[in-house]
Parts: sequence; structure tokens; C-alpha cells
Amino acid sequence: MFADRSLPKGIVYGVCAGLCWGVIFLGPQLTPGLSGVQFAVIRFLGYV
Repeated sequence: MFADRSLPKGIVYGVCAGLCWGVIFLGPQLTPGLSGVQFAVIRFLGYV
């Protein structure tokens, strides 16, 4: 009954989790002017 909705929802959740992990590695490459502390604060505020 709920199987038709659970697959797309699972895919969306998986993509979102991948984006969260990807920003950890890709973010510093995209913002080379920020220090590690500044990037950590921005990442913390984004996850809160």
C-alpha cells in the first residue's frame, strides 16, 4: 500500500544525504578564501 511512495522518498533522502556529505569535501574547494574555522561555522549554521 505504501510501497509506491516509499521508493521515491528513499531516493530523495539518499540524494539529500549525498549532498550533505558532498558539501563537506566540495565546499572548501569552492570557497578557497575562507579559513577552516569560518567554513566550519557556516556549515554548522547550515545544519542547524
